[in-house]
Amino acid sequence: MQQRTPAPRPAHDDKDTRQQRCRACASWRAPMIFDIDKLLTMEEPVPEGDRIFHYEVFISHRRFDLPTLFVQTISELGVRVSWDNDFDLRDRRIIHAVSQAMKSSRYILLYVSDQYSDSLWCKAEYLSAIQFEKRFSCSRVLLVLESARATCNIPITLTSHLMFTADDKGMANLAAYVIAENLRSTCDPMLLNACESSKRLLGLDTSLLKLPEQMNILQQRLEYWIEVGGIPQSATELDQRTRDVMNLMGSQFTELESILRDVQRCVLRSTINFVPTEDHSEATLKHLVTIAELVVISFKLPLTCDDSVATAEWLYDLILVPLLLPIISDSTRRRALIAYYDICDQLNRTPERAFVPIYRTVAEAVAFHPGNVDSIINHALVQLLLVGEQK
Repeated sequence: MQQRTPAPRPAHDDKDTRQQRCRACASWRAPMIFDIDKLLTMEEPVPEGDRIFHYEVFISHRRFDLPTLFVQTISELGVRVSWDNDFDLRDRRIIHAVSQAMKSSRYILLYVSDQYSDSLWCKAEYLSAIQFEKRFSCSRVLLVLESARATCNIPITLTSHLMFTADDKGMANLAAYVIAENLRSTCDPMLLNACESSKRLLGLDTSLLKLPEQMNILQQRLEYWIEVGGIPQSATELDQRTRDVMNLMGSQFTELESILRDVQRCVLRSTINFVPTEDHSEATLKHLVTIAELVVISFKLPLTCDDSVATAEWLYDLILVPLLLPIISDSTRRRALIAYYDICDQLNRTPERAFVPIYRTVAEAVAFHPGNVDSIINHALVQLLLVGEQK
């Protein structure tokens, strides 16, 4: 599968370092996730012999902190390794593939480089593992430090976890430790029971992030979808079943709809009674407005326009109603109203045009009477049903 060209490397990644990494990548082939389409369709790897998991470690690392030589060394010491090969995690297929790899790995091993700073994606990976540790009282997260200088870069949440250094002695100790801990004959029975009964909890769970961070990830996913002009919808079995149901109902399930449904679940408990999930911070509201602005852009680009039009009938519930949250807030009202009306302009060019005057009325009423959102939405619902019957 062709992958998107990576963004430029950070300034600290000088020419000599890049050349060393290129030579290392060309000289060997360690176990890695390199064929995402194949990974999504293949069966989960079965552990061999006395192993509990197929892999000893899944390596979590910040993008462009490529631990290539480290992976090569511990692989030669007998450790089975999985990692994302620096693919773009904004792609939903990559997210699914990483989650599957985590489920097949005994440990989540955070690679803390000398330049490491905590990223949302690394945080989602190790927080998922920490949640498993707390629930089943067993070790799931390890750290490896590129050098002693990396000590100051360790996330606060992980300062009490077992850590190794990426020198010869440290890697030998790490290899011996993870191999021994992945054997049924020496394993804590509680871990065996947890793995068999709660396998789904071993994967990636972005809901453990704070709400603004979750919205940031959804914004990134939408940006990626727009950048590449839409992505193939060959994802999980659950996605396929959902699309089959939607197709039976006469609707096409799109990547845009998938992202916006996650957005809606993040910010609203109910769209009927307009119940927010929490008292939203300004950061969350700004991400929500940016997502709405990206929806407008998606209508204007040839490669994403068709999917946007196919999602048009759901946009009132999925983005316009949630967008009332930043319209209520003084700090985000102006920008949110512009995005709201821009989406309405795009909907005027779709079969949903008959409903647009009602959508506009809702925004205007909420802007002037922010305390009456429930009654405004309920009144609009009656009007929408009447227009729908006339259609």
